[in-house]
Amino acid sequence: MKILIATDGSEFSKEAIKKACALFRGSHDVKIMIVSAFETPGPIAAEPYMGVAAEYQDVTDYVKQRSEIFADSACEMVKAELPQAEITSSVKMGTPVRNINEVAEEWGADLIVVGSHGHGFLGRVTLGSVSDGLVHHAKCPVLVVRGAH
Repeated sequence: MKILIATDGSEFSKEAIKKACALFRGSHDVKIMIVSAFETPGPIAAEPYMGVAAEYQDVTDYVKQRSEIFADSACEMVKAELPQAEITSSVKMGTPVRNINEVAEEWGADLIVVGSHGHGFLGRVTLGSVSDGLVHHAKCPVLVVRGAH
């Protein structure tokens, strides 16, 4: 079975990883793909100096580095719980819902596991919701794990 676990490094993502590991503990034919997707920062208002582009790149590099750390940490969590699983990871730049769905489709995922921040309706409207977007647009089943609040 191919399980894609999406992570943003949050406690909610860690709960999703724990749940996925608990569900597939003892399974011998499990492949896990960890995906951490990040968006580039919005446009920075132009300042009358040349440093804006460099600062924008610094922020983008920082966000990418954090996403790589999140993916590596998730891989370590899975390795500790499911040593028999084949584990790979991917860090993608762009809209998380679109990137996670694209990786799931290309890889042939049987299940996507994602944590939920539990923002409720208003939070989803104003902040967006990766879990909500995946539930509505993924071509495979999605398990949304709610962490303890």
